[in-house]
Amino acid sequence: MKIATPTPSRTSSLASLARSSSNFKSSSYSSQARNSRNSRFSRFPRISIVSKASKASIASIASIASIASIASIFSILLASCGHAPQPRVDFEGTYLEVTSAADSLPQNAEAMAILAEYRQKVIDIQAPVLGTAAYTIERGRPEGLMNNFEADVLRAAGDAADGQPVACAVANYGGIRNLWKKGEVTVGDVYRVFPFENCLALATLTGEQLTRLFQAIAHVGGHPVSGAALVITPDGELVTADVQGRPIDPAAKYRVATLDYLVEGNDGMDVFREATDVAIHPELTIRSLVTAHIQALTAAGKPIAPALDGRITVIDLP
Repeated sequence: MKIATPTPSRTSSLASLARSSSNFKSSSYSSQARNSRNSRFSRFPRISIVSKASKASIASIASIASIASIASIFSILLASCGHAPQPRVDFEGTYLEVTSAADSLPQNAEAMAILAEYRQKVIDIQAPVLGTAAYTIERGRPEGLMNNFEADVLRAAGDAADGQPVACAVANYGGIRNLWKKGEVTVGDVYRVFPFENCLALATLTGEQLTRLFQAIAHVGGHPVSGAALVITPDGELVTADVQGRPIDPAAKYRVATLDYLVEGNDGMDVFREATDVAIHPELTIRSLVTAHIQALTAAGKPIAPALDGRITVIDLP
């Protein structure tokens, strides 16, 4: 696996930061935070962990970073805390290959000791079994088992938070990052499928606005929905849309359960910026809601078994 040199407007990975100690000058780079509830935090770089790196490789990467590079990184982070527009930083560099060849590099004993301590903590957190998947559950388009599962969880949470049933729920396909295989589902499995710190959000849309939201969903071939039934074309046109089994009334108001990231108008769902009576529940993250739902199923002696029920149907128009 190669770690590419950062490009403008792309967030830096941990490995990208580590390699700043070798042969780096300035190249155009600007950090952007993808999903923040508070604009104060949007200036902080988002850090992602390189997947599939071996334990020794991670330790090798850690040992590569020099004190000078760490100081440089820290200065960038400090600079990003200000309220002025974040300056662009230019640098250049070479590739650092993260392969089995890195296993032969000398290990940093101090770094390995630190990793060992936190590795066990992560294992302890992720190990508990929450429930059982009746079959493989994954995302899909126009409709998927994981899509329906997440949207149903959001809708139920919206009902409880609002004290009355919401009209429908909408999530985003891109927020689902993995799948559950048939069998045990652990805390770690939930983190792998829903890695983002997204939380429940409620918003009120008019029927006209809701129709535009469904048009945006049709345009990309589908997103997770609950309480709604869409008919779309292969080229992304919305043919019909029903909510609670009824056609949408353009003048009516509809309460929608969604995620804070989407209610900000992200992922093509710009219409949410026109919503009224927006309520965000930061304590109700999607992971906590999914975890509680699975635990409730397990307590009732039931497996995780979402179904495909025709929420989004694709047809060819004559």
